[in-house]
Amino acid sequence: MHNSRGDYDGGPSIPMFVIDGDGNATQAGVSDQDSNYWNKVRNHMNKSIWGLTIAAALILIPSWVTTQEPVYWDIVDRIRSEGFDNSEVMDNAGYLADVIGPRFTGSPNMRQAQEWALARMREIGLSEVEREPWGDETVGWEVQRVSVHMTAPDYQMVIAYPFALTPGTQGPVVTNAVIATIQSPEDLDGYRGRLDGAIVLATPPMPTSPRFVQDAFRHDEESLGVFETEGIDLLINRHARGQPEQSTFRRQGISDAEVEAFYISEGVAVVLTASIGSDGTVYATGHPTTRDDRTRSGVENALPTLAVASEHYNRIHRILERGIPVTMDIEVRVGFDESDQRGYNVIAEIPG
Repeated sequence: MHNSRGDYDGGPSIPMFVIDGDGNATQAGVSDQDSNYWNKVRNHMNKSIWGLTIAAALILIPSWVTTQEPVYWDIVDRIRSEGFDNSEVMDNAGYLADVIGPRFTGSPNMRQAQEWALARMREIGLSEVEREPWGDETVGWEVQRVSVHMTAPDYQMVIAYPFALTPGTQGPVVTNAVIATIQSPEDLDGYRGRLDGAIVLATPPMPTSPRFVQDAFRHDEESLGVFETEGIDLLINRHARGQPEQSTFRRQGISDAEVEAFYISEGVAVVLTASIGSDGTVYATGHPTTRDDRTRSGVENALPTLAVASEHYNRIHRILERGIPVTMDIEVRVGFDESDQRGYNVIAEIPG
């Protein structure tokens, strides 16, 4: 039964109503009391629906989320024992590094190392052992002989090593050394007509300074904690100042290729650069101008270029700065292998 307000006798009427943008029910002719009633009903239903949704989600959570996976410590101990007691890592690495030696991409040493690795992987029971080709064609290149000496004003055997993909000298080069450091195009005119047949020192001396700290440091609890929480290596911050400075030499407005083209046009025989590092350590990377042309002709058209230990390079440079002539004797022999100019990875699978 309806009363005069249009309500059922048993409670509020069930009129047509509109939910506004704030979620409130309103309709002309419906009292605020009735509207509040229906809003409470709607809120209660929403809460019930959310409760059912959460309950269903909890029921569907997989068991691995709520169950911790067991740790099989006996297996862990066996793995640790293999690593610490039965490891052959150093024996394998030693054979590659000591017996076979440096392995430039495509070189005979690399081929030998790959064949050794294939046989070794099969020997220890790996499956699907094979060489997988990759990359662009690169001529096989190897160093066969390096001989660098200062013969005047004093004799010194010089520690030096050719850059990768540098050509040979076609026999010994015995001639004067000349400083010809080109940092910008404006420097070219100062060296025109002065470099024919010369051995060129192409970079400034490498800055060096005495070290008052050891070469290696162990982390402590503080440094490990900071590294874990902040990603900051405190050892570098603490001890970096104790290391020798490195060269800040940079060319501006002229490329390495343009400098080498100038050296070639002037008749330069060999280019020497100061290596980073100290205590006789030499870092010889890729030849500056043959990185983009790794063919045999690209290598043979470049200049023989060597990195020299900073202590020896700096001595030669200092003598020349005094105006005293320096004579050097340099020979570099390299070999080429064009039988297969692809690079390879050696891959295998663990059975099971």
